[in-house]
Amino acid sequence: MQTNLKTLSSDQLIQSLKNLVNQERTLLTQILWHLKEVDERKLFLEQGYPSLFEYCVAVLAYSESQAYRRIAAMRLLREIPALESKLDSGQLKLTQVTLAQEYFRHERKQSAAVAAAPLTLPQKVEILNQIASKSARETERYFAQLAPEFSSREKTRQITPHQVEIKFVISEQVVEKLTRFKELDANGQTAINYAEVFERLLDLALKQKEKSRQNLKDETPVTTNNATADGAKVTTNATADGAKNPRFIPAHLKRQVLARDQGKCVFKNSITGKVCGSRFAVQLDHLVPVALGGQSTLENLRCLCRAHNQFEAQRIFGAEKIRAAIGAVGGHRTQTY
Repeated sequence: MQTNLKTLSSDQLIQSLKNLVNQERTLLTQILWHLKEVDERKLFLEQGYPSLFEYCVAVLAYSESQAYRRIAAMRLLREIPALESKLDSGQLKLTQVTLAQEYFRHERKQSAAVAAAPLTLPQKVEILNQIASKSARETERYFAQLAPEFSSREKTRQITPHQVEIKFVISEQVVEKLTRFKELDANGQTAINYAEVFERLLDLALKQKEKSRQNLKDETPVTTNNATADGAKVTTNATADGAKNPRFIPAHLKRQVLARDQGKCVFKNSITGKVCGSRFAVQLDHLVPVALGGQSTLENLRCLCRAHNQFEAQRIFGAEKIRAAIGAVGGHRTQTY
C-alpha cells in the first residue's frame, strides 16, 4: 500500500485521503446502528458477556474509552436518528456526541432530583445544532456554560498499564472525613496520601461485605427472579418458613452456592463455552424455575449476574411477560450478593 501511495500525485493523494475519511464517517454510523441492534437483541448476553461495554472491549477489541464513546453515541442516535447525517457530514464528531449524551444524562438526573421536566427532544436537537462544527474544547465550554457543575463530572483516564486516574468532586464534609481517617490510621507512620486512604477504605469495606456474605441468616428476606408460568410475577419475598414458600433458600444453601460458584455469574454460552464470570449484582437463580416445578436444591441453584438472570427469565417465559411482570411489581428487586 505504501508503495502504491508513492505513485499518486499530491492532488490524488489528498483526494484519496478525503474519500477515505468520508468512508470512515459512514462506516462509523453503520457500526453504531449495528451496536444498537446487538443491544436491543441482547446478543452480548447470549455470547456470555454481562454488558455491551464488556463485549465491545473483549470481542470487538475496542479500548475502554473507544467502547464507551461508541455506546454513548449509539444510545443518542437511537433517540435522535437524524443525528446520523451530522455524523456522516462531519458536523458532529464522536467526542461531541459523547459529551452531549453525558450532558443529557446529567440533566435527566438533575431534573429527577428536583422533580422538574426533563429536556424535550426538540431541546436536545437544538443543543446538537449549537455544538455542530465546534471543536471538542469549544463543546466542553458550551456545556460548562449551560451547567457549570457538568464540567466537574467524574472522569477516568488510563495513565499507565497499571495506573488509572479517577477525577471526581466531593464535599467539604467528605474531605473532613478523609482527613480524620488519615489521622486515625497514621499510627505514628509517614502520612498516607488519598490514594492509600481509598485503598484502605476499600479493603475495610470489602472485608465487611465478604463477612456479611458468609454470615447470611435464614431470617434474611430472600427474593428470586422466577416468573410464574403465566408471567404474572417476577419477584417474591420469601420468609424463613421454607415449607410455605418453595422459593425460600436456607442460609447454609446460599453459602454453598456462593462458595461453589465463587460468587461469579456462571452463565455459559453453549457454542463458544464462554462463561460470563461477572461479580456485579450476583443473584441466585433456579435452573429449573420454581414456576415449572424447580426446587431450592444445590443442584438446581446457580449464581447469575442480574443481566443474565433477566435474560434467562425472558428466554423461558418471554420478554413481554417478564417486562410486564417487572412493571407490575414496581421494578427489579431480586436480592444480590
